[in-house]
Amino acid sequence: MVDGSIIPVAPVPLGFVSSFGGRAERSKSLTVVHVIFLVLATLALCLWLFTRIYIVRLFGLDDFSILLFYRRIIPIENLRLRWWAILAVTVGYNIGGIFASIFSCMPIAKTWDVNITAGYCINKGVFYIAGGVLNGAQI
Repeated sequence: MVDGSIIPVAPVPLGFVSSFGGRAERSKSLTVVHVIFLVLATLALCLWLFTRIYIVRLFGLDDFSILLFYRRIIPIENLRLRWWAILAVTVGYNIGGIFASIFSCMPIAKTWDVNITAGYCINKGVFYIAGGVLNGAQI
């Protein structure tokens, strides 16, 4: 049962019948599945935030905690100097990233107000790629 608005990509294999009917029934079941997994993902996110904020209490300090761990298990003096250098770079580019996110557009309100046409914004794609490269290089 093919109407003129739906064009199949390939011919139907022998022994099968082309049927685009029943899509409404499938979409209802897919919607139910999506809602269930959305609820589960939201619960997982809430549990993660709860453990990060109330149990670990180091929200957003993953890099720093890893560096502290390395400093404690390898007490070599040369490594301590490198540790401080890596810590300075990590803190520096994280602070730079925060300021680049805040001041990504001039005027700043252009970041969230699409009605502002005057001003300019940075290329956010390049900003995200640079952040990913720095995070990858840090490992």
